[in-house]
Amino acid sequence: MVGSVLLERMRAEQDFDHVEPVFFSTSQVGAPGPDVGHGTAPLADANDVTAFRGLDAVISCQGGDYTKQMLPELRSAGWRGYWIDAASAKRMDDDTVIVLDPVNRDLIDRAVADGVRNFIGSNCTGLDLVVGTLFRAGLTVRSIAVGSLGGLAAAWGSPFLDAQAAHVTGAVLLAAGDPRGALGELRRAWVGWRDLDAPYEAARVRVLIGQACRELGDADGAAMELDAARSAFERLGAALDVARVDGLAGTVPAAARGRLTARELEVLGLVATGRTNRAIAAELVISERTVATHVSSILAKLGVSSRAGATAYDYEHGLAR
Repeated sequence: MVGSVLLERMRAEQDFDHVEPVFFSTSQVGAPGPDVGHGTAPLADANDVTAFRGLDAVISCQGGDYTKQMLPELRSAGWRGYWIDAASAKRMDDDTVIVLDPVNRDLIDRAVADGVRNFIGSNCTGLDLVVGTLFRAGLTVRSIAVGSLGGLAAAWGSPFLDAQAAHVTGAVLLAAGDPRGALGELRRAWVGWRDLDAPYEAARVRVLIGQACRELGDADGAAMELDAARSAFERLGAALDVARVDGLAGTVPAAARGRLTARELEVLGLVATGRTNRAIAAELVISERTVATHVSSILAKLGVSSRAGATAYDYEHGLAR
């Protein structure tokens, strides 16, 4: 279930030092699991609800179909642990908080404090943000379930994994305030994605390189990297990424705010804080149906497909502030 990059990221941040990990698989039950400092143990059956009893948290990157099947079964069986996932099937649910690595870190912290149990990321590699928040909050997380793809062992040392690991490491260093350290990793990631003919990932890395250059005072380098990334996103038809680069470069389209009504801007601001439709309706003293209509209109006008996309757009462009 969980990608090898996330596994390595959790190793690097010593997450496994604080828990008793249990590794699951949907296809290789009984095979040896990875050693993350606790020795190896056979992979448990990811389809066996009873195998999850007593676990405080589950991290899954298995996909939407698995989440739609397993999470309701676990909740019905009385499991009250934390479900940390990257399945798009849960991103629109009212009992879920989106993980935008690391854009909405404050929201994640507040959600844990408020007792939220479902955290859904835009990709697998950012999910350890939630794990770190649980530790910082002082909550007891004794045992954690993580899945293992059938091909996990074969992935070690692959060019794809090397590029992904450098990408993630660079992003983490940049977020941690070390742009100089990040720059070397990000440039290595860019070379890897280029050699793998992965233009979208290469463009994403160039955005981060641009941000690192800006942090180091290299305005010309930052402008060059962001311009190159924008051109790549345009060729790929990645409109949301183009808008994000425009925001970083200070060229936010002036029409973006004008497309939304005053009420839609108000709703967008509340969506960006992680509130559910019910909570927004209560705060604005309107019906949930009206809130749902506003949310649908916001998504259509911004050209995004989810609440997570609208939240990211708002964070990058400041529409609702």
